[in-house]
Amino acid sequence: MATLPKTTTLLCALFLVCSWALPSFFTLSPYSPTVAQCPSTPLIRSAIGLSAGEAFYRSRRDRVTHRAFQQYVSRQNEQLSLGDGFTYHRPPTIALASSGGKIRALLSGAGVVQAMDLRDPGSGNSNLKGLYQAMSYHAGVDGGAYLWQRSFPTATLLPSHIRPGRAYAEIALDLAAKELNGFQSTLADSLGGLLSFHLFYDVPRMPRTLSGLLRQSMFNSFETPYPIITALKSDRIIDHKGCDQITNRSLQFEFHPYETGTWEPGHRVFAQTGFLGTPLADGIPLTQPTCLKSFDSLSLILAISSNAFYRFCSVVPNTNLLTGEWGNMENDLIGLIGTLHKPTHLDEYGLIPNPFFDSSLAPGLSAEETFYMVDGTSAGENVPLWPLIQPERKVDVIVVNDNSDDTMDGYPNGASLYNTYIRSREIGLDTMPAIPLPETLQMLGLKTRPVFFGCHDSSVITIIYLPNHAYNISSNKSSYDLSWSAQDVVDVIANGRNVATNGQDPTWPRCLTCALLVKVNQGLLPSHCSACLRQYCWPRDDGLPNPDLAPIYED
Repeated sequence: MATLPKTTTLLCALFLVCSWALPSFFTLSPYSPTVAQCPSTPLIRSAIGLSAGEAFYRSRRDRVTHRAFQQYVSRQNEQLSLGDGFTYHRPPTIALASSGGKIRALLSGAGVVQAMDLRDPGSGNSNLKGLYQAMSYHAGVDGGAYLWQRSFPTATLLPSHIRPGRAYAEIALDLAAKELNGFQSTLADSLGGLLSFHLFYDVPRMPRTLSGLLRQSMFNSFETPYPIITALKSDRIIDHKGCDQITNRSLQFEFHPYETGTWEPGHRVFAQTGFLGTPLADGIPLTQPTCLKSFDSLSLILAISSNAFYRFCSVVPNTNLLTGEWGNMENDLIGLIGTLHKPTHLDEYGLIPNPFFDSSLAPGLSAEETFYMVDGTSAGENVPLWPLIQPERKVDVIVVNDNSDDTMDGYPNGASLYNTYIRSREIGLDTMPAIPLPETLQMLGLKTRPVFFGCHDSSVITIIYLPNHAYNISSNKSSYDLSWSAQDVVDVIANGRNVATNGQDPTWPRCLTCALLVKVNQGLLPSHCSACLRQYCWPRDDGLPNPDLAPIYED
């Protein structure tokens, strides 16, 4: 009998089934990539327009959002005097951008979505109900990308009824199966395993892969905004301390059910998400007619989007011990990897085989066999605006929920929006409105309440900025605090609802609707919109200077 890998020692201890045919189980693990027939369509393409899949989804989704927006406006008009209601020439294309901020962003973002989701009883009597149904896109990064299920935890990071030993045992089996199939597992894989228990464990028929969403009924009936997850590709520029220098020059990648790739100048290419992991040379499968499927684990991609382990620099603690205590979760994530191999600097990254290897479509990416991926917030852009400001997507309005911890007291100050604005200007992308310096936003008292950007420029996207602020509770818990009481969870979600409703301000829903229509309505707005735009727009068309163009990037 062949000698089993050292992983078996751990697995036998966990399951007390040393007689079990573990290698057979590994081949059945849903986490490990599997062999499938290659598609007839090209696996990679230049980013000229949207993919056929996304374009089709958008065309059908538009029918749904147009009806939803009409119903949303009708509900707003019921609250207004006769003759002062909203009309419009065409419905706007609306997107939601949910920022990073780990569990804080997940919970606060959950409250924001609840306030806007017609289906969610948690939204109470919010007059914003139905707005989420009228959205075409929902982009998330880090904790903002975790918004995948309707119910949320009531205690710690994992559901309270799941014991650590059970979770770790299943994660260990998945990681071992992946390694036995020739792919190195890293800390992103172990984090992804933990996230899968937290986010998907009690969700019936939840797909294990991002491309698997294409087979879900909600997706096939076009009932959900098109989801986009962002992350950064590291250039692996290591300083004298062994630390990776992630900068605003690092390439931003996006993952969605049809494709994975980047819009960055000089690298505009996409690959089919469902066939990630397939070895390619200039876009041709080296293993054809068979390809690999299921590398695009949804939990792995979510973990990559929030993967901050590169901050260990060159020193990853060497351990294969599992404490089984939630307070030592970081140690246990490392311990899971330590049971497979000695942790190294490479374990700090999410590893994705480069689908553009040796490709003439992407000469700047063609030399790397593997992409080393990190937290999408690492370069000072904590809000996933980049996919949404691409002209190909023709977005009119972006609702931004910012749960960054820019300030000393752990709240956002608009730095992420400013950084994206500067970067877009540098490459000649002119779809984003002017954004002030964070100091200007703070000086004007605008970092603790909603702000509209781009009101008076018909050539740019309107941004409706909803920053995290303490309404019913201090909602500034550290991004790295993974221990949340049941009451904290309830309170932060409720605070998120207050962020969306501007503290239950009764005039806010109609003012927000004014911002939704300011571009597409060709200036024809109800009379009450004038006061709303004066109150919430920046600049207020009153001679305020344009923002300083000095970059504000912070490590």
